Amino acid sequence: MEDEAKGIALNQLGYGLYVIGSRAGDEHNGMTANWVTQISFDPPLVAIAIQNDSKTKELIQRGKVFSINIISAGEKALLTRFIKHQRKVGNKLGEDEIEMGETGAPILKAALSFVECRIVSQARHGDHTMFIGEVVNAGVHREGNPIHLEDTGWSYGG
Repeated sequence: MEDEAKGIALNQLGYGLYVIGSRAGDEHNGMTANWVTQISFDPPLVAIAIQNDSKTKELIQRGKVFSINIISAGEKALLTRFIKHQRKVGNKLGEDEIEMGETGAPILKAALSFVECRIVSQARHGDHTMFIGEVVNAGVHREGNPIHLEDTGWSYGG
């Protein structure tokens, strides 16, 4: 397989960018992620893939919940903050205001919308773990268009 061709082809897959919220006990975190997709209508299920050495993966495994915060186009700065580990301090995750969802997973008030999930399955594949979550709560904070990877100038092909 030609590495350059593989990278180009994988970069042509469509990716959104999201902030994944996690919690276990009193510990919370948020991280930028792009491997997110809906996989079932009934019941409503989503899949996320989280790097194996991340704090978010550890918290999701312990807490059995996560949130997907859908971020507005033009909010690259918000996503950039969540590339680094973000801890809950008061009513904030890093410098961003949050509320605790139905499961206790953090939900960004700056997000366009969110879904909140309980883990129903997980499997480690390569350097990521895939979590399947059943949607137990969802909400819309405001109207707008979600940001996509190509909007940022970033690339994530392997």
